[in-house]
Amino acid sequence: MESEPQIISRPAAEAVVCESLHDFKWLTSQQMVDLGISSPRSLRDLLPKMCRATKPLIGRISLRFHPAKGTLPHYYFLTKHGAAYVAGLLKIPMKEVHYPRGAVSLSTDFYHRRNTVDLHIALHKWATATDSSVEFFHTYFDKQGANHSNNQEDLLRSLTRVKLGNDFFIPDGIFKVRTADGKDHLFVLEVYNGRNTKRVIQQLSKHVQALEDGAFNRAYNFSSYYTVLVVFDEMNALRNVYKRLKTDSFFSDVGGYFAFATLDRIKDSLPDRWVFLNEPTKYQSIF
Repeated sequence: MESEPQIISRPAAEAVVCESLHDFKWLTSQQMVDLGISSPRSLRDLLPKMCRATKPLIGRISLRFHPAKGTLPHYYFLTKHGAAYVAGLLKIPMKEVHYPRGAVSLSTDFYHRRNTVDLHIALHKWATATDSSVEFFHTYFDKQGANHSNNQEDLLRSLTRVKLGNDFFIPDGIFKVRTADGKDHLFVLEVYNGRNTKRVIQQLSKHVQALEDGAFNRAYNFSSYYTVLVVFDEMNALRNVYKRLKTDSFFSDVGGYFAFATLDRIKDSLPDRWVFLNEPTKYQSIF
């Protein structure tokens, strides 16, 4: 049974770290710096101290040395104690706090998860600067349900899982933004690392089916159109996929629903550095 929310007095820096981990679920120390939480030097002192506490508010995953990339950074997350603290701090039920439930592992998707969080951070910064708001940002590593249940529908599963025909479909992210003019915009996100063009095409083909079926509109009670955002870590990978899709008749009628970008470009200017499948010659805004 989950702990009840606790109101505990903590140093301001610890509170900000915990709130940010609730918002973004997983963060490296560099991502905390990017968010303006504190300086690198201060975090080098604060984060290990928080992890070593008797009842630590945060946990840390130390990944193995990568032969090509070298030493990978630590990933931080809220513990159950930290989740209870955030619940008390924000006056919300414990079940609404974002923290890992069950076993914690990042052995296979460090870069993919980091890039997904980087995009969320870029979106957060843009929304703050433009008087817009991120109404929600669900990711494939957000879970809901229970580890054990007699009801199949109540078992632990990804928050982005959406029913598609007789199967299920799990995109990397689903989020909604309310812009300063009061309009709501729904986006479905795919983040790709490397150059496996075939796998990307297969996944995006499911999005065409989802568009035709209205799967995401139905799941999120959203009556207007939405945009599928496709983000790559390399420009060559983007070009290869884009070239394939332009000649694939399966995508010919849905080009206006797919927008492409590289992560480095949208970090600099999130809303207006996208290329749509039906307008390949110019950058456009997704709003």
